[in-house]
Amino acid sequence: MRSFIILYMLLTSVGLKAQITKRDSLIAISKLEFEIGMPLKNKRYYDKTVQKKANGKLVIPNCSKVFIDDTTDDNFVEYEYVGDLDMELKYKVVKETWYNGETYHILSTKLNYQSVHLLGEPKLFGKLIVNCNTSETTDKQPIIEVWRIENQNIKKIITINLWKFSNDWIDVELLRISEDRKIIFKDFNGKYWKLNFNL
Repeated sequence: MRSFIILYMLLTSVGLKAQITKRDSLIAISKLEFEIGMPLKNKRYYDKTVQKKANGKLVIPNCSKVFIDDTTDDNFVEYEYVGDLDMELKYKVVKETWYNGETYHILSTKLNYQSVHLLGEPKLFGKLIVNCNTSETTDKQPIIEVWRIENQNIKKIITINLWKFSNDWIDVELLRISEDRKIIFKDFNGKYWKLNFNL
């Protein structure tokens, strides 16, 4: 009971960007438990009004932000429109690639192209978006982010560093949300895990 109260105080004291630190919340699960998670709404819809890059510039129609490639050795970065996250919501997804990894931008077409920046490829489950850090930098942290769509806004509700749960390195390969709204994932060692708290 005491641990539950501490966890509850931690979540409510830092609001939408809560940090989970409770070590015994990481539980091994079966492959079957992982496979019966919420259906992934990840079929990308490609907006034909987004034109191919010209001279290293990616322009999203009606969006004031222009994504410009940099091919220099010191600041190398490339941008690519990879589709809309959902046909109805029409969130534009842009992948940012650099030498050792990639991040993603989601732009809302209905909110003046409000943009959020994610550490990994977004996966949509109902009104929740999850992603994990896929970079290969030397200071990489095993981080999972969860976002919620509220009135067209995309708000981060939690950032989870898996170092807080295990002394062993956990590298996430597949990530999803369970039917009871918990984060479940497969690591690169073929093991399946659940973070035992509700979103």
